[in-house]
Amino acid sequence: EIAAFKKRERRAAQINHLLRLKLHRILAHQEPYHLRREIKLLQSNVQALRMRTNATNAALCASEGREKRLKVAEGKLKEQLRTQQQYASRLATDVEYLRGLVAHCMQQMGA
Repeated sequence: EIAAFKKRERRAAQINHLLRLKLHRILAHQEPYHLRREIKLLQSNVQALRMRTNATNAALCASEGREKRLKVAEGKLKEQLRTQQQYASRLATDVEYLRGLVAHCMQQMGA
């Protein structure tokens, strides 16, 4: 009975060894497929990252263009403000002159 048990144990160990060898061979054959799949996945990730980078760069260029246009518009608005302020100052001077003139004329008429 012990001899039969040892024989079964040796046979099980032999089968286990053969199964391990077969498993290693199967895994060795599947590894390149797995690596190719990983490489394709990585390549698609890199491509997606490039597309996002290009989109980000385009958005950045567009915002820089808007920023430049806004600076130009701000400069124009500041110049218009200065012009309007000068005009308002001249109008205020003219109004004061006219008030003085009206007051003088009223004095002349009243005298």
